[in-house]
Amino acid sequence: LALERARLAVFAAHLGDKNRARYEVAQALQMLPDDTKLKRIAAEAYDALGDREQALSTLKSAPLTVLSEMSRSPEFDDLQRDPQFRVLLTTNH
Repeated sequence: LALERARLAVFAAHLGDKNRARYEVAQALQMLPDDTKLKRIAAEAYDALGDREQALSTLKSAPLTVLSEMSRSPEFDDLQRDPQFRVLLTTNH
């Protein structure tokens, strides 16, 4: 259920329903705070909301495999150029 809520947050963010997106992603992260797949989707939702700081904060504890995959994914082009994301790539082992 948590992953579905996170995906709903991404859709809501892309549709401009920011309040719903924030609510759903917060609920999802409460349900599974340590799930790596959820961290990736939550970061995508926050980035779609324009909340880069929260997206990066969510990724601070993500494993390198998640960050590496995101660094090659076209949907994260803008995030990939962020210097803080690059730091995460080099410091999360």
